[in-house]
Amino acid sequence: MEKNVNAVMVDTMAEAATLFATRFEEITLDQIAPRHPVFASVHAHR
Repeated sequence: MEKNVNAVMVDTMAEAATLFATRFEEITLDQIAPRHPVFASVHAHR
């Protein structure tokens, strides 16, 4: 039973990795960049 579960999981993970790579290739910098400048000092006060 464990071998069958592992075989299914391997296939599922391979499909997920392929989907992730495909979608990641479609992302452009303008989609993830902030619309307004963010200064590095904003992140210093943690």
